Amino acid sequence: MNELTQAAKQLWQSRQDGLLAHNAAKPESIQAAYAAQQAAIELSGEKFVGYKVGATSVEIQTMLGLQEAFYGPVFESDYHGNNAKIAVHEQHGPKVEPEFVICLGKDLKPASGQTLTNEDVEACIDWVAPAFEIIGTRWADFGDYRGNCVIADFGSNLALAVGERFHNWRELDLTCSPVTLSINGETAASGHSGLSIAGSPISIVSWLANHEGIRDQGLKKGEVISCGTCTDVKPVKAGDHLSADYGVLGVLETTIVAA
Repeated sequence: MNELTQAAKQLWQSRQDGLLAHNAAKPESIQAAYAAQQAAIELSGEKFVGYKVGATSVEIQTMLGLQEAFYGPVFESDYHGNNAKIAVHEQHGPKVEPEFVICLGKDLKPASGQTLTNEDVEACIDWVAPAFEIIGTRWADFGDYRGNCVIADFGSNLALAVGERFHNWRELDLTCSPVTLSINGETAASGHSGLSIAGSPISIVSWLANHEGIRDQGLKKGEVISCGTCTDVKPVKAGDHLSADYGVLGVLETTIVAA
């Protein structure tokens, strides 16, 4: 078993047990980070339902030492609906990101040598929904490879809660659809769907579908893509009640509980 496969095994075990991976080999390149992520996915045996996209702002990319956004898996066992109770491990430092999720109604794959456009993505969208992504880390430390470590660690995904499906999504202006997050009844953050460097969730899906790590297999009908935070990221803990108003998309609520 090579070092990155061993790191993947530690990350998966830490995700299950609420522990941190100590002395695991850090991926020294983006390619190694995605290879470790894939190894962790395969070791997990979990059913895959879609992707999360992270580092969708210049500020987060700078903090992580990355030059672009990244993607990670969303597992069926950590996919929840509205009013869910989401169990977290305190050691993983959980945080919440209000996001917009897109679900595909058709397969989406670029032809050889071609690049998909936003119009290509729009033709494949089934529905849009509000979401909370709960993120955290299984690393005890990042060393000199913070961004690579985040990629390897399932893209920092802990869980995803998704609200009511909105099939008439063309009625929305996804460059500025608003959201306000409250924690325990107090307003914590506000923003909108166009705060990413891509300018909209649809552009985020275009980026993902064209990514060298995705384009060969493509995105599949029924897969969900969580398109990056549209507010500041906020820490959460067991006992917190999260509520976010997404305007015409409705209100999404989640309670955080101890794992």
